[in-house]
Amino acid sequence: MNDDVAFFEKATNALLRLKSARHFLHSLADSFESEIARLEALVLPASRMHGLAALPPEIIRSIFENVVQIVPDEERDCTAIILSHVCQRFREIAFATPSLWTWIHFNDDMSFNRLKLARSQNAQIRAKLRFGYNDEKKDRIDVVSLLQASSPRLITLEAVYSKTQDAQEFERLRSLVFPALTSLTLWAK
Repeated sequence: MNDDVAFFEKATNALLRLKSARHFLHSLADSFESEIARLEALVLPASRMHGLAALPPEIIRSIFENVVQIVPDEERDCTAIILSHVCQRFREIAFATPSLWTWIHFNDDMSFNRLKLARSQNAQIRAKLRFGYNDEKKDRIDVVSLLQASSPRLITLEAVYSKTQDAQEFERLRSLVFPALTSLTLWAK
């Protein structure tokens, strides 16, 4: 009987040591998996990128800013959008680059104008507006309101009005103060 008890104690102790070793090996394996996942997250995206996408974000941002500067004014909005549609990384960089969104054409969709103003953050902006091209009275009022809200950042303004009924909105525009304005062009057609 003593032999049976001794055998049972040895077997129990061996089982406890094996369970302890198994627990240690599982925690070691978990540590290895975590480290592998961490290293893959660092290495794999970079290994998949090539060409322009492999450049640091600061370089890509600089390229974007230079591209937007060389296109004609009326195409700058489109250029910023096109750059943001290349891939997710370019989208993140473009959206985080205020200077890409500083050319505001107020004859565009008003919600898009608000979005550009938000993306431009506190950067100086250049605006072009054409009264009379959009017959929605609400949009004409929104244009003047948006200009008034962003007037401290406005450095260039080109305003064109083509209808007699737009004279009231044009007069509202004349009453605004633009402390940073360096260029003003007013047209009547």
